[in-house]
Amino acid sequence: MERLKNWLCALFEEFDSNAENDFVEMVLEKCGSNCAKTCGVEGIAAKAKSEVQDINNLDEVVRAVQKYFGGKFTAIKNGFITEFGKGKCVCPMVSQQYINSKSLCSCTKGFNEKVWSVFFERPVSVEIISSVLRGGDECRLKIEIIDDK
Repeated sequence: MERLKNWLCALFEEFDSNAENDFVEMVLEKCGSNCAKTCGVEGIAAKAKSEVQDINNLDEVVRAVQKYFGGKFTAIKNGFITEFGKGKCVCPMVSQQYINSKSLCSCTKGFNEKVWSVFFERPVSVEIISSVLRGGDECRLKIEIIDDK
């Protein structure tokens, strides 16, 4: 495992030095989307969604997702702000000490795009407002439903 950890460290050092590169961000977002598909979070989202009568009532959505996902959710126009990971990154790659890289936040972005686009059955945009790995005291994401009309 030490060899894998060293390999990942070298890879993410390169990613960090090219953080503004759209290709790096796209690759990590795809990794996050795949992680969301394989880790079982879609089942959790389905349970939360089953408690929502009106998917367009974001206050109702926030109450349901708060119950199942933890953290803090605040309804805003066309979406919500989610806050989590007070003082520590919740990514298993970090918590299991494989890697500690600000580039992983792009992975989190892709993860959340996948989860919430499935939940709302519409595309969403995710904006990283702050993150622990990028110097914040917690992770804050803005999730907005993209109006496809």
